[in-house]
Formats: sequence, C-alpha cells, structure tokens
Amino acid sequence: MKRTPLMISALIPCVQIVQIWLPKDMVDMKRVFGYTVLDILGQIGLMNVHIQIGLHLIKHIIFIYLFFNYYLFWVTVFIFILDIVEKHVKRNWTISFSTLGFS
Repeated sequence: MKRTPLMISALIPCVQIVQIWLPKDMVDMKRVFGYTVLDILGQIGLMNVHIQIGLHLIKHIIFIYLFFNYYLFWVTVFIFILDIVEKHVKRNWTISFSTLGFS
C-alpha cells in the first residue's frame, strides 16, 4: 500500500474531481463528489487505484470507502467497457468498408 500515493499523484493530470448537487428528497439536496476522466489511461489508472484502496480498507475492516465509492467504481468500469466496445465496432466497420471499397 506504500505505492498508492504515487499512483494517485500520477493520475492528477488525467482525473478531475467534480461536485454536483443531487436531490436527496423533496426538500433536501445532497452534495456528491465524482470524477471526470480525460482519457482511457486515466480510466484504467483510476480503476486500479480504486481496487487497491478498496482492498486496503477491507483488510482494515473499514467499509465507509466502499459504501461511498461502490457506484462510482462500477460507473467507471461501465464507461471503460463502452469505450472498448465503441472502438471495436468502429474498427470493424472501417475494415468492412475498406474491404468493400468504401473507405
């Protein structure tokens, strides 16, 4: 776990922390912190840091981090998978178009 601060500091140019206000109920608002990732390497690194910090906290039986970051982690994974699928589809379309002589 000693290397985690280095990994997080390496991600600072790629990851920006944002805050938004979400309606908690009819009267109240809740401030939520999230991340915007500038590129695919930032997404991979952010997921890596989430996994390492999460495992560290499980080892120390602290579940607060996992509770607050569970959805953020899976949203990041979902975006990462969508990005891979989109690139795969674009590449295959390009190959099929070039085979047909449309490129």
